[in-house]
Amino acid sequence: MNGTKSIPTMNQLLFRCVTLVGYAAVLFSSQRPWFSVPTAVDGNMNRVIEFVANEPRCTQTFQFIMVVGISILTLSSLKTREWSLLSNLTTCSMLAIVLAYPYVVMTYSPSLTADAIWLQMQHDNLIWLGGDINLSAEAGNAFWGNKIYSVDIPRQIKIAPIPTHHFSELGIHHLSDALNWFGYSEAFCQFSKGGWSMAACGWSMLIAGTLVAKGEVQFSRVGYSIVTLTLALASFGTYVVSVPFIVAGHIDDAATLTRQRDYAAAIRSLELACQRMPALEHDTHWIAQRGSLECKLGGINSHAQLFRAIELERVGKYDAAYEQLLSLIDSGDTAIAREAIRAVQRFAIQDFNSGNSLSAAERLNIVLVKQPCNLKAIYLSQLCFLRQGHSLQVEEMSKWLDKAARHLSFNSKKILSATVHKYGAISSSQKNDAAAAWHSLRQAKNP
Repeated sequence: MNGTKSIPTMNQLLFRCVTLVGYAAVLFSSQRPWFSVPTAVDGNMNRVIEFVANEPRCTQTFQFIMVVGISILTLSSLKTREWSLLSNLTTCSMLAIVLAYPYVVMTYSPSLTADAIWLQMQHDNLIWLGGDINLSAEAGNAFWGNKIYSVDIPRQIKIAPIPTHHFSELGIHHLSDALNWFGYSEAFCQFSKGGWSMAACGWSMLIAGTLVAKGEVQFSRVGYSIVTLTLALASFGTYVVSVPFIVAGHIDDAATLTRQRDYAAAIRSLELACQRMPALEHDTHWIAQRGSLECKLGGINSHAQLFRAIELERVGKYDAAYEQLLSLIDSGDTAIAREAIRAVQRFAIQDFNSGNSLSAAERLNIVLVKQPCNLKAIYLSQLCFLRQGHSLQVEEMSKWLDKAARHLSFNSKKILSATVHKYGAISSSQKNDAAAAWHSLRQAKNP
């Protein structure tokens, strides 16, 4: 009698382990954050502990789909206790859905997308070779920070590159633009969380696991997997790439209508562009164009008010511009409020570079109340307090930036933490506190 069960081979055990790990990863992903951006509670903040991680609403939908996918996968193998072709096709389809998540988030969560891009821009503005930290490396330890100058923030929050060429001219040199169109931007990678990575890895493992049936790899399923993934991603990719060109067409129409002085129709064309790419509504240039058209129509809405305030700033009427910008930071339109806050931050940087630390600190505090994880505002606030000899506030800003940096994914956040702890050490040396200075230096070396 041959009643004994055959011992699984090492190859079979490997596939079973991969399957179990994939199952666990997908199940855990449905309980973990996929993407989150730190924001203030109710749009305001008075203490460090009040900012929270804001997640896009679509994440819950994707997590529910993951649970449904696991259920279908389980049911497909219950009868025969073997992976079927349906099991394999299910895993391929679910992986394609997970890979579409960045596009859905970065396109259809406009306010969160703009917040993520703005925070990433601040991160880059501080640490790139021409940024604040590198430019101040030589003078940062001298004169209690009084010789440090800040680089101005970028004038535009650029949501996505809009093509100026024909679709047929799309080539390998547009790869970076294409990655942004698909949602795989630096901002997404900076604020993506473990849940999304676990889902992608989990379904990839399950694809490998479902290739095995009756103890052997079914090579026909390899072909089915490749075809399924290729068709799904190609169809999705064609749609994604076509959207920016459609948007570019609407923007060109708006430009033509503007030249013809049909401003109302131009606004409608801009709105059509936003219907295709909702996040575009938070692009600085789109906001400026909309404000210009509203002004030409004699409008008094928030877009027109912001445009007039920026024009006042441009012609040198700074006090009038600043007062108007302050009235817009509480706007119900988050895009307008963000641009107004960014303008206030520009004024703060001008004060900082001119040596007016008191005024700069006051304006930076206005920024931080609305944007508590504004990395550059935290950094400059610490330097303002350092110049004024306020050691307690210097230490507080070090802790503040440490807490804000926890929401970043890139290892370059250690540069930010190391820098603020270095200034903490300088502040401690101001009051002859050697122990505190040594502690801050240790934190700077091991952020």
